[in-house]
Order: sequence, then structure tokens, then C-alpha cells
Amino acid sequence: SQYLSLDCFFNQKLIKSICTNFSKSKVLTELNICGMNLSKESCEILSQGLLTAKFLTKLNLNFCLPKRDCLLALMPALCSPDIVPIAELSLAANGLIDDECGELIAKIVIHH
Repeated sequence: SQYLSLDCFFNQKLIKSICTNFSKSKVLTELNICGMNLSKESCEILSQGLLTAKFLTKLNLNFCLPKRDCLLALMPALCSPDIVPIAELSLAANGLIDDECGELIAKIVIHH
């Protein structure tokens, strides 16, 4: 399979486990979850976790194939003025097209 897991429920539990360490970590500066099939729920959990991350500056979501609702779920964290900004966000190879996600990506870019 080209994805880490096609089981969105498993991925949701894995992301929740990763996010519990964000607020505790003083060394985690990069999160690479390429190839993980992301659901809206996974992105909501990730967004909440990102809001607690104190040092994370790079987020790599290549080959995750997020839909528009996933990007919407990430917006609170990616556009929040109250957290350390994600300086580098990678969404390569996700098949995102302007009609579906262009305005969301533009909002993310504006906040950085």
C-alpha cells in the first residue's frame, strides 16, 4: 500500500498519541507524517495538538491526500497567532486543486 495505513481509525489513534507529547517536548521541531491517510477527525486532533506545540516549526503532510474538510480542521492551528508559527508546511503530492482548497491554502500562507 502507498499509505502508512488505509485505516483512518488507526491513524486517528496514532495522531492522538503523537499529539499528547507536543506540550511536553522541548526538542520536537519537525513532524513528518507523510503517507498517512488523514480523516477530518485525525486533522481535528492534529490541530488541537499543534495548538500546544511549543517548538514545532515544520509540518510535512505529503501524500496524505487531505480533503477540504481536513484542511478546514487544521486551520485553527495553522492560522493561530497564539502559537509558534509553522514556518514550513509541506502539502506536496496531495492532488490539491485550486477549486477545492486554493482559498484555504492562501489563508495559511497569509498567516505565515
